[in-house]
Amino acid sequence: MGIIVIMPIISHDYKNLNNLETIIKHNDGAPLYGEIEMYRRIWKDCEKSNLIWHFWHDLRLPIGNNKQSEIQIDFFLVCEKGALVVEVKGGNVGIQNGQFFFTKGDGMTMDRSPFQQAEDYKYALLNNKIINSNQIFIDTVCAFPHTKMAHTNHLPKLDLGYKLWSAYQQESQTESFSDFCLSVLAIDKEKKHWLAVDLKAGEVEIAIHHLVANIRPDFNYTETSYQSIIVWLNIQNLDTFRSLEKNNRIIIEGGPGTGKTTIAKAFVRRYKSLKGVYLCWNNLLAATIRNQLLKVGLENCEVFQFISFISKLDPEHKYVTYDDFQEDSSLLLQRMKHLFSKLRDSEEYIPYDYIIIDEAQDIFDKGAAEVLNSLTSINGNGLVTGRYLVFFDTEQGYRKDIRELDSYAEDISRFGTHFILNENKRVPNNKQIVDEANKILDSDDDTQTSTIIDAIEERNDPAITIHHFQGSNELVKHIKILLNDLKDGKKKWTEYIILTDSHNKQLFERLSDIELIKELKPDNVRFEEDRLCLTTILSYKGLETKHVVLVLNNREEIDKFELYVGMTRAMFDLEILLLDKNTSKNWK
Repeated sequence: MGIIVIMPIISHDYKNLNNLETIIKHNDGAPLYGEIEMYRRIWKDCEKSNLIWHFWHDLRLPIGNNKQSEIQIDFFLVCEKGALVVEVKGGNVGIQNGQFFFTKGDGMTMDRSPFQQAEDYKYALLNNKIINSNQIFIDTVCAFPHTKMAHTNHLPKLDLGYKLWSAYQQESQTESFSDFCLSVLAIDKEKKHWLAVDLKAGEVEIAIHHLVANIRPDFNYTETSYQSIIVWLNIQNLDTFRSLEKNNRIIIEGGPGTGKTTIAKAFVRRYKSLKGVYLCWNNLLAATIRNQLLKVGLENCEVFQFISFISKLDPEHKYVTYDDFQEDSSLLLQRMKHLFSKLRDSEEYIPYDYIIIDEAQDIFDKGAAEVLNSLTSINGNGLVTGRYLVFFDTEQGYRKDIRELDSYAEDISRFGTHFILNENKRVPNNKQIVDEANKILDSDDDTQTSTIIDAIEERNDPAITIHHFQGSNELVKHIKILLNDLKDGKKKWTEYIILTDSHNKQLFERLSDIELIKELKPDNVRFEEDRLCLTTILSYKGLETKHVVLVLNNREEIDKFELYVGMTRAMFDLEILLLDKNTSKNWK
């Protein structure tokens, strides 16, 4: 979202100032005069301010893990000094023994203090990552536009009087609401001086972009042309990148199909005169990215699988196997800390100008932070001062809870601009696959994979077909039908891939023996025009193609995480081939 500044106040929810009584109403149709008066006052005062203000009224946001709850913020303001939640209470408000109540009518007491209510909304914004506290300072104020409450007399015990805008100020012509908000921000920043950072030029727009992306879902895309979709995807995410490009430290959170590769290429192109390195845990992904960068002339950026990269830095040390590090990341961490300490002490050490980490959830606990901190700064302070771009999706993290991936993600996100790519934008009919895959993430921990597959089959989504086989020979015959269609030119070789359960070598070998099937390897990731490519689900993580065939041996045993990863590799449609568990060991 590019914002063109043409006046000091930018409304994200503009209402006609002359007609507010018919717009801002209670459920019973009565005008909400408190909010109406504050709407006009905020608009009038912010419009005269020397700062640019962004303005929301009646901001409703779904919160919680399932987005089933909702908060309703009366007004939300953002400027370069910070962000403010404004809670409004119209009518006459009283307070006795710390308890707030409305003085007219039956004297109804309030369930919560308005100040606590505003604070609760603030933390809802923070905890749901709608606001990034490391990016922008967020504060709260209350407005009682009809109550002449002298805070020095009525709020001494609460120590919150400076946060109250009452009828005294509302009727005054000497103090503006914008100046009042700035004074509150200044006071609280003094209390929390470690967070007291004003936004620099261009950073307000970054913060607003992040906010808007979480408040307003992107529009529904309805085109069916593959080429049109790709063009749209590139434009959208390059716009995102441009909104972030003034920050050297960018953290992108997004699921499959959100266009992260596009942003990575733009980042490399931005620093094409500098020396960079691109890291990931997956060999196939590393090889694919390497080829893509070379193809567009971006050879300044080296690309490595993570273990290979560490081995390059430390050639004298014999590293254990890839699988060993997968099981015990402490082995790698211990060695890396020693290595990086030795590198920093070396007079020949020159840090990288920038580092990109893709699929970072795979290596959060294997030293991602250590790499960023040590290899983008001469003094080992790269997380704070270095240049880097980090992509992650904790939902695709193997053993997510055990590895505490969310905690690692939060730690790294503190130091850069954190942006969330919310929506999968590959193709319209792919939404069915995404929806089914997301149901896996939402399922209970004790839900069996077989139950999940049964539910998918029962719903009969057109983008997903499921076939059952009593033995491997039947399954092979089915695959040969696909091979015949490919040979006859009815389908394109380069648009299909077969993915298998990563832990069943016997099944993989059986499929590899089929004529015209080729194992996809890092040393040759190019799809050929006369071969159907085959690899495992986890080996293909981070990549995707139009049509995916998942071959699963014994659905009782396949990991839910792996099923999710396999399903989300498909851009257009998905075919799941299931071997019956009673015959899964019969390969004859």
